[in-house]
Amino acid sequence: MVTRIITLFGGIAILIFGFNLISANTERLAEGRAKNIIRKNLKTPIGGLLTGTVVAGVTQSSVAVSVIAVSLVEAGTISFRSSAAVIMGANVGTTVTAQLLSLSGASGGIIGSIASIIGLLLSFSKNKTVKRLSNSVMGLGVLFAGLSIMTTSVKGLISAVWFRKIFLVESPFLLFLNGMVLTGITQSSSAVTGVTVILGASKIMPFTSATFFTLGANVGSCFFVVLSSLNKNVNARRSALFNLIFNLSGAILFFPFLLMLGEEITYLFVKERGVGGAIADFHTVFNLVCALVFFPFLGLFEKLIIKITSNNGKNCNRNCKRKSFTANIPRFN
Repeated sequence: MVTRIITLFGGIAILIFGFNLISANTERLAEGRAKNIIRKNLKTPIGGLLTGTVVAGVTQSSVAVSVIAVSLVEAGTISFRSSAAVIMGANVGTTVTAQLLSLSGASGGIIGSIASIIGLLLSFSKNKTVKRLSNSVMGLGVLFAGLSIMTTSVKGLISAVWFRKIFLVESPFLLFLNGMVLTGITQSSSAVTGVTVILGASKIMPFTSATFFTLGANVGSCFFVVLSSLNKNVNARRSALFNLIFNLSGAILFFPFLLMLGEEITYLFVKERGVGGAIADFHTVFNLVCALVFFPFLGLFEKLIIKITSNNGKNCNRNCKRKSFTANIPRFN
């Protein structure tokens, strides 16, 4: 049992390393231009939404894109509303990750092997750009290697009490809470989503349970962004707070439908791709629907968050700073 636990966490570590390898080298391929790309395409909120989607989809990291958006707000380069649009888009773009993870079967192994071979061949080049590309492609191979290790190990952990209490409890609220906490600890919703996809594909975790776990993982992914904003100015903290409220609002929106129409939703998603692919599809649909539903209400979100973070009814301007660390925490009136 101990060996299987070590193997599972080793697989998760390799998976996260693969994502980081893809994200870091994709950004380097752009010569650090991700900030410029985001800043230059924010003439309209729709432009921000699309930019966030594309950049997160390419870099495979909604957290990184959200942190960039928060830093641009702090610098006064973009407005709070523009950053909110980017964050919405980043949540949609990151669902590419779940779709990749749903290829954890034979096709995933082939893709990972091919990516590793191509990455190795490209690494012999002396061209700096080609070398960075090789690292990104190699990251894809590493990602599927970690996924394969995780798939092998989780099947042997079904009987473990702690494992069942985290992933296989029947209460939707506990599943939501577990997904949120686990993602907050690992700081990687991609890894947590990967585990649920594997459990679903292995017919260990029911689709309905995975949906509640996924909702929690989406909320848990906001914690790092919030923490990274605590020493920034008020508008930067507002952007981070929007990320949390947006994902939490989406979870609240979907929760009753999953409770009342669980069987119908399961049939709708599972009939085409099986449970593993259905979990990835649900993750995509969830984030896309939330973006489309809440996008028209960006103005209302802005007013709400400004009210929540106001200081005795007096709002700070864009560049205001707090002198103490404790003052950097949003104040609730």
